Amino acid sequence: MAQNSFPVRQQLKRFPTNHRKYVVHQTASKMLAYGDTGSTHTNLGAAGGVTLTLPQNADKGVAFTFSVMAGQTLTIDPGAAGAIYIGGAKLADDASIASAEIGDTVTLECDGNHDWTVTAISGSWGQSEGAQILTDLDLGASGTAGSLDIFPTTASKGKVRFTATDNTNDDALTITNAAMGQASTLTIPDPGDSADEFVLKDKTQTLTGKTLTSPVLTTPQINDTSADHQYIVAVNELAADRTITLPILTGNDEVVFKDHAVTLTNKTLTSPAINTPLLGDGDAGLT
Repeated sequence: MAQNSFPVRQQLKRFPTNHRKYVVHQTASKMLAYGDTGSTHTNLGAAGGVTLTLPQNADKGVAFTFSVMAGQTLTIDPGAAGAIYIGGAKLADDASIASAEIGDTVTLECDGNHDWTVTAISGSWGQSEGAQILTDLDLGASGTAGSLDIFPTTASKGKVRFTATDNTNDDALTITNAAMGQASTLTIPDPGDSADEFVLKDKTQTLTGKTLTSPVLTTPQINDTSADHQYIVAVNELAADRTITLPILTGNDEVVFKDHAVTLTNKTLTSPAINTPLLGDGDAGLT
């Protein structure tokens, strides 16, 4: 009897005996213990997304049930060494499943080899991919539109959607990056309107509402009143940088040009060299 009882004690030590069913409301992410087999875990009371990681060394037959009871994302993570069998397919290692629909329920059972099989499911548990390498991924097909939706962490806070529109020809638009010397984050600002477009370096575009700080301009052109002609600003070759200082104006004024007829007021001429000046009404000139 003593010899036969030893394996029994070992088995009882490894496999949990508290198979009673109970419900735990998880409001924060955590790793489950394999000794809690048979329990049901919900996200009732959670203010944000909750990720529950399945135990990494569970025995065959250990099972858990998960139920969405709050309108937040409940994610089931098999862990780095595990995978989930769902919908007739095995997901990649560490690929999670998730749902944010209240009432969705799923039960997973361990196969004893770090993997988990969905034995019961209600609702739509979407695949939440783990670290995977995807190459040449097509969303849709020619004549069938596809799109890519990316969701933020908080539920019911919108999403970023990438779609395609018809090109003039059967051409592909490729978006790529230049060689970077550092990690960079590009943030798309709030356009403040329902539609806008990116500003491209070589595309002719009209910009509004922009502030240019210390811009360097090459032959700038300024439209006239009706925008059918331009003032074209030309320059000469400088020997060094020169600073042009504009005066503090106390009212509207205009720039004085060398060959443009203009009446000057409030000017002081110091040692001027004057040729054939006209005095009075200009009828008689002095030489």
